[in-house]
Amino acid sequence: MRRLLIFAMALIGAMALTVIALAGPPELDEDDLDDLEGTYGERITVKEDPGNHRDFILLDGEVIGVIEYEEPPDDDAVDSPITISGGLPIIGPIDISGPPPFVDVDGNILSDGSFFATGIGTVAGFPNVTVEMEGTVRFGSTGVMEADYTMGAGGELPGGQPITYHFESRQLVNGDVNCDGHIDGKDVIHIAMHQSGLSVTQTDPCPDFGDNLADLWEDVLPAVWADPNCDTTLNIPDLQAILEYLADLTPTQQAGCPGIGSPYLPVP
Repeated sequence: MRRLLIFAMALIGAMALTVIALAGPPELDEDDLDDLEGTYGERITVKEDPGNHRDFILLDGEVIGVIEYEEPPDDDAVDSPITISGGLPIIGPIDISGPPPFVDVDGNILSDGSFFATGIGTVAGFPNVTVEMEGTVRFGSTGVMEADYTMGAGGELPGGQPITYHFESRQLVNGDVNCDGHIDGKDVIHIAMHQSGLSVTQTDPCPDFGDNLADLWEDVLPAVWADPNCDTTLNIPDLQAILEYLADLTPTQQAGCPGIGSPYLPVP
């Protein structure tokens, strides 16, 4: 059973997420932020748990979340990187928040997409627990966030032992039905296999064929996974829509359907 856990990640201030390795200072471009906004599949696994805290915190699992970016006020705009940390420009602050048992964290993101954020909150009934999150955000064909999230970094949990989770987050894009980050012939084959009653291999975290994203989280616009033409039915026209996209033709889709190759967005 997929659990629902909502995460919001906000990059505040005028900054660019040109997060593939840069040869020089990053070019500040708000379009990069728009590219990374959308609905994400999240896989949270326990990486290290020497104190056996997992069963008391209950954070790990496979979930659907949303990443949104706040538009900066005009008077907060900047024309150059803010400062330098470890030889890399800091392009702005990052805030990551979610409901308990997640503890909100904030920090800075660097020009290579790496970030380090910290917070303090209640974990399994223990107050004032130090939490640290370190990872990367990047954008290729889809947005990806990967990070380690440590609770009890200051020794506040029983036995003085922390627990570290690993977060894998991948942007959900219309047409990438197997969630491998690409829209290609494999997606066509997977749709055909599903329609033939065969099992389909996907790259987790990924919704199951036929999942309604709005049922997984209320703030996601209604959309059925692996239904690229958005007619709410998994059928041959879905296969045809991806073939048309791959042939640089305009697929036939229902009104309000995100274009093939575009992310599923949260409710405005």
